[in-house]
Amino acid sequence: MRIAIDCRMLNCSGIGTFTRGILPFIINSTNDEFLLLGDKTLLKEYHRPNVSIQHCTIPIFSIKELLFFPVRLINQCDIFYSPNYNIPIGINIPIVSTIHDVIFLDMDHLCSVIGKIIRQGYLYYAISRTKKIITPSEFSKSRILHHFSTDKKIIVCYNGLNEKINRFIQSNKRKSSSGDYIVFVGNIKKHKGLETLIQAFELAKQKGLKKKLLIIGSRDNFKTSDTVDFDTLDESIVFTGRLDDEELFMTLQNANALIQPSLYEGFGIPPLEAMTLGTPAIISDIPVFKEIYHDFPVRFFKAGNIDDLADALLSDYTTEPLGKTLSAKYSYERTANMILKELHTI
Repeated sequence: MRIAIDCRMLNCSGIGTFTRGILPFIINSTNDEFLLLGDKTLLKEYHRPNVSIQHCTIPIFSIKELLFFPVRLINQCDIFYSPNYNIPIGINIPIVSTIHDVIFLDMDHLCSVIGKIIRQGYLYYAISRTKKIITPSEFSKSRILHHFSTDKKIIVCYNGLNEKINRFIQSNKRKSSSGDYIVFVGNIKKHKGLETLIQAFELAKQKGLKKKLLIIGSRDNFKTSDTVDFDTLDESIVFTGRLDDEELFMTLQNANALIQPSLYEGFGIPPLEAMTLGTPAIISDIPVFKEIYHDFPVRFFKAGNIDDLADALLSDYTTEPLGKTLSAKYSYERTANMILKELHTI
């Protein structure tokens, strides 16, 4: 089988992380041939005898995508797989796509009315054109079915851990006792709950918390019209700047705890990474986190509740590294194999 895969978001967070996670395992299928569409510079590491690369940097959800996407080349393949719900017009071979969430339909305030209508249109088109839908959680599956009446097969394939984290652990790097900070990994989008975390952190400091809060990322990337004014924050809140994988793992490993205060997620990777490294996770009690983490020793707090999160920050939190346990359940190799199976049974 010849499989075309849209890899244009390879260097992005979120969908890019997912694509980078599954791609090495998918192209290991020596019974198949693959056409990867994306930036040839980023894709060169995936070159194999059974892999060809088509340079394509056309932005997703763009007019250029509608007019100039290389559909003729794609239509020479047997199947097209998209890790997102942007399905270019003109593809006449079977399509399988991953819909990670429908957050813009569930949380109206994240975009304008017109933005919501546009996204709803893209989602509707993707669902109508795809043969099977891949999604990362039962929660996301339920929300897709809530918004769209479809009898298409929806397959839940959980996300996995970055393979590099296992290599980091195997390199015998040990957890240091010097870290006296808690850490947030994410972005400023309202559903990530950073505003709640900062207010809870300030309240916990008033009650005696002595730790720092490290926000993984650049302060410039967190500029927003939201109510958080980052220019007024004191030295106890630190922006780390962009970290490479090893720096991120080291920072997570030496943290006292990871805080994930999200109001909405389709899955949620950072708590997995933290617990794999032996760092406790304090997470909101949103449905998807209850689904993913109910069997693990996380500390839940009421989503959006500043007082409850402040109490959690002041509590004692310890855990043992859960690498083997988590890797067995949340593996991109497992996810890739499930996707390949679905591609082969169209």
